[in-house]
Amino acid sequence: MYNITEIKDQNQQDCLSLLYLHLAGSLAECCGRSAAGTVREAIRRMGRDMGSSLRKKHVAAGVKTNLRSLYGVGLEYRTDPRMYEEVLADSEEVCLWEVRTCPMADLWNRAGAGEIGLWYCEEFQRGLVTGYTGGRGQMNQSTFLTCRRDNHCRFSAYLRAANLDGEQRRESFPFPGEETGPSAPPLKDATFAEGIGLQFIKMYGCLLEAARERHGDEGVCAVALGLRRLAGEVTPLMKLHAAHTREVCDEAFLRLNFPIAPDVSQDPRWLDCVDPDAPRLMQINLLNALKTELLRR
Repeated sequence: MYNITEIKDQNQQDCLSLLYLHLAGSLAECCGRSAAGTVREAIRRMGRDMGSSLRKKHVAAGVKTNLRSLYGVGLEYRTDPRMYEEVLADSEEVCLWEVRTCPMADLWNRAGAGEIGLWYCEEFQRGLVTGYTGGRGQMNQSTFLTCRRDNHCRFSAYLRAANLDGEQRRESFPFPGEETGPSAPPLKDATFAEGIGLQFIKMYGCLLEAARERHGDEGVCAVALGLRRLAGEVTPLMKLHAAHTREVCDEAFLRLNFPIAPDVSQDPRWLDCVDPDAPRLMQINLLNALKTELLRR
């Protein structure tokens, strides 16, 4: 049984999963077999960007930038309460863990899109470790919840001190006499909404960027089509969520159950998008539809 706050977090998480499903699916439909490489590159880029950004914050805070810091001091925000992980090893050089339940994989599998979901599963953590370690770490995933033969995801991350030198060695691992753990307190614990909103914008921005680079206008149109299809699914879903919790589906409800604000001008994170058309395309193809259908009186 989940409380009302956890239910709202789950609603936002499902919107992120649906964003990936519709954008990756639309690219596959419109751009053919080459879409797989485009989506994979976008998700790797998303992971690298997030890992690199987190590394800069940790360096500034005096946190040793090893794997224990990445997955311990961590990604700053809580995970979906439906996610269940079992940690098998947790050290500065080696992190091993298994994911037994994952809401993203569950949603993609129910939609019959496990293969498309696999593109995300194989690339995000790899990109995250690459970005956080400056390309010196390794990530391996041997089993996948999006694969019918597997019943868990198995992740293995490595960052060997012996493979580092100079400044990165000093930043990542303590020398004799130094503390073995992070040399600074954990960073500010962001809310679930802050974390999921960042992922939503970053995922969309990277998919649009890669689609334009590899497929030109055809790729941009595919992303726009995916956003329109997402609007068609999210609109009745938000109404259903509101009915189930006996709430009015107004802007206040949308802010608690949808990952981003209904107007891009209300969120400064859109300024970080590489593609200058990203905010406008999001507003036209998704957010205006939500405002029209959900916020009208």
